[in-house]
Amino acid sequence: MLVNILTNSFGGLESRYHVRNLVFGAIFGLCAWLLIDALESGAANPKPLSVIVTIKILIILNSLLYPYAKYFYDYLWGFLLGDRIYAYSLNPITLFFVLIMRYCCWCFAIVLAPIALLILYFKNS
Repeated sequence: MLVNILTNSFGGLESRYHVRNLVFGAIFGLCAWLLIDALESGAANPKPLSVIVTIKILIILNSLLYPYAKYFYDYLWGFLLGDRIYAYSLNPITLFFVLIMRYCCWCFAIVLAPIALLILYFKNS
């Protein structure tokens, strides 16, 4: 029963989609990790170790859950727009908004991923 639930939800993504978004999640996580280290090394009053460890655990969790949060975003976007195909140009404004959207998905991955896992479970059952 539990194996079936885990297989249907966590194993529900295409492997190419999952790996590609894991790479994006790792890039965001690495940037956040380095930013935390840089800010703490120059801080006059550094945070307690427990706070830093908690933040870094959240960074790791968000990075690992990012593919599922991105899947939820894509699922919701597809539901709202239907089967329409939109052509995007590669101008800096479009790329900026795509990057912001991906960053928002990474930031809220711990909240969005459980919804995506439920969708994947029911879709693959």
